[in-house]
Amino acid sequence: MILTFDMGNSYIKWGLWRHGEMTDSGQVVSAVHALQHLLDSFNNNDVIAEKIILEKVLAVCVAGEAMKQALMVAVQEKWQMEVVFLRTERLYQACSRTLVNAYQDVQNHGADRWATLIAACEEFTQPLCVISAGTAITFDLVQADGKHLGGRILPSWQTMRAALLQNAANIQHLPVDDEANKAGCGLESVPPLFASNTEAAMNSGVYYLLAAGLVDACHQVIETLGESVKIIITGGCASRVMAILNPVCQGGVKPFAPRLIHRPALVLQGLMLQWNSALTQTDIIREQDKN
Repeated sequence: MILTFDMGNSYIKWGLWRHGEMTDSGQVVSAVHALQHLLDSFNNNDVIAEKIILEKVLAVCVAGEAMKQALMVAVQEKWQMEVVFLRTERLYQACSRTLVNAYQDVQNHGADRWATLIAACEEFTQPLCVISAGTAITFDLVQADGKHLGGRILPSWQTMRAALLQNAANIQHLPVDDEANKAGCGLESVPPLFASNTEAAMNSGVYYLLAAGLVDACHQVIETLGESVKIIITGGCASRVMAILNPVCQGGVKPFAPRLIHRPALVLQGLMLQWNSALTQTDIIREQDKN
């Protein structure tokens, strides 16, 4: 069995793999105590009914050094093994193309974003835009030949709202929804266009600002990559992003709906693919050395 972790700023997602298939998965809030409780639950068979016999622990961590260290220490104590962390590379050989990272310094391109591109390029042959929706909303574009064109980063609804609350003195008294702030996903329903109180007016402004940014970015994606582009959406707030984009499809000149594809476990899938690719390359090198 292989245990994979996607450690984000809002949530830690995990997946347990057997023979190349993810058979169990879940998520906890991104905090050291929640991570420790999760690993204790594995040991006590509270999460998985059967005993876990691990071969490897793989992870992507963008939640900071403290979370990374917490996972390393806990895994070493519980299973006496080291965690293998995915790093962004310049190249990845997918089944149909070679994925080439566009960043000047590839280590500045988040490993979680790289993992999503690996998984998406293994599944689809068309030009791609991968949107990862969490505390930040990232866009990454890939041509049909595998050339990465870079991306864009937008703040989420709750990130913008928190910044406005922090920096505008006259509205700092408004309550902050800690759970929504942690999830970073925003409102449960579409706010009115214009409101009659400060909080509702702020929610409206932030929501429609985000909606305009998402819609405009998707139009630019289509213009850049062509009509055959697929838009793959992942992350904890993927459903909210799709809820914003889907209504735009009705009667639009360039509808998004046929292009939108939800892949909730894209980072974990990319982790496994990168690991399997590394093993394959190692086997090839060993075989060449024999010859």
